[in-house]
Amino acid sequence: MIKVKPLIQFYTAAVALVISGFVVGEHLNWIHLVTVIWSSISGVFLIYRFNDYIDGHIDFKFNFRLFFQKRVNFWLVVQFFLFNVPIAIVTLPSFHFGLFIAMGLIGFSYSIVWKLGAKSYRLKNIFLMKNIIIGVLWGALTLLGAGCLVNPMVYALFTLASIQVAIGSMIRDTSDLAIDLLHNVRTVPVVLGKRKAIYFMHFLNLLPFLIFLFYDDLELLHLICIIFAWRMLNLIGLSKSEKTFFWSDSFNLLTCSVIMTVVLIQYFYGAN
Repeated sequence: MIKVKPLIQFYTAAVALVISGFVVGEHLNWIHLVTVIWSSISGVFLIYRFNDYIDGHIDFKFNFRLFFQKRVNFWLVVQFFLFNVPIAIVTLPSFHFGLFIAMGLIGFSYSIVWKLGAKSYRLKNIFLMKNIIIGVLWGALTLLGAGCLVNPMVYALFTLASIQVAIGSMIRDTSDLAIDLLHNVRTVPVVLGKRKAIYFMHFLNLLPFLIFLFYDDLELLHLICIIFAWRMLNLIGLSKSEKTFFWSDSFNLLTCSVIMTVVLIQYFYGAN
């Protein structure tokens, strides 16, 4: 039996980042927005299910037979290649379509077992590599949503989202500590221990303030401050509470929705 992750909160987080980029980029093309949301949800499903099936195999190999035995997996792959990709080709600018494809390829490749001579390795097992890849891929959803990339605020949002999602992936690793130790996955909590890992994440949570040095905007500072406070509360709760699942999953995955909420409030407040 393959144990799969529930993905509703991941879909919500992906849509939140796409909408945040869409609002900040002020590229009001609704066909673009719908296509990117559709592509993002499909991509999240395929990449995370692919990862689940690899992790569920003793040799970390992808089992095509087991994967396609599930009808939902089969039909989502079919709709992705027959409908989603062709529509994305037609509706998305070439840069955004290329980014969409690159994100997918990287997302799939980081779980694969790569062989180099007599040695084999997985990118996700390398210290910090998993978190950097996840952070950048999820942060890039803001670029996909933005459409127009001339606004410096888009890149500021991408950087903020990438850092916060990278921290979020480290937080989720704290609940998988025993499993990661067993599989020799060198996550931040495995290498540093939970307590030092949380200190490290507090440090990373300060990094978005450096964005303000390059893009001096009061709304950006407000956004950074609110997300900093949200993440700090998340880390404090993780360190003090025994309900690790709430802080590592439910509260943690709401971060992207908080980013979207603040961005929307700023947009509509500024419009008035």
